Amino acid sequence: MRVKAEGPRSLGVDPATGLNVYVMNGRYGAYVQLGETPNGSQKSKVKGQKVEKPKRASLQAGMTESTVTLDEALKLLSLPRVVGLHPDDNESVVTSFGRFGPYVTDGRINASIPRGSNPEAVTFEQAVELLEARRNAMPMPRRAGGRRGAPRASARGARAKAAGA
Repeated sequence: MRVKAEGPRSLGVDPATGLNVYVMNGRYGAYVQLGETPNGSQKSKVKGQKVEKPKRASLQAGMTESTVTLDEALKLLSLPRVVGLHPDDNESVVTSFGRFGPYVTDGRINASIPRGSNPEAVTFEQAVELLEARRNAMPMPRRAGGRRGAPRASARGARAKAAGA
């Protein structure tokens, strides 16, 4: 475990943006960060002025702060990735990595990406197939409505009628 006084470890420079990539240890575990952390805390910002936060991604299972490489960090920072627009409803189809592993979503339906598959390598066609399979496997929504037919007699009411008769 790294001591916080050592500070973040630089993995290198992202070729696409020219920003440094760091591996850091935070309250919820190790993560990678693209770019510098802005100076000053969020509380000291001027009202109405937005502070641009650097992009961050948690390390996945099996990765450690000391063994993560620049390539692995760039893959983590590339997610979530827009794969395309869903042909039925024109919503963005996105691949990402969540609490339970890699998944694909269209904003309403989430479908797990099978084990062993790489979320960066999922094509648009595969993503749409996964979403359709998940949509077909989902239970039909329940219809709202009241009871149909006569109300049932309660056990107490049935005994009272039997005793009185």
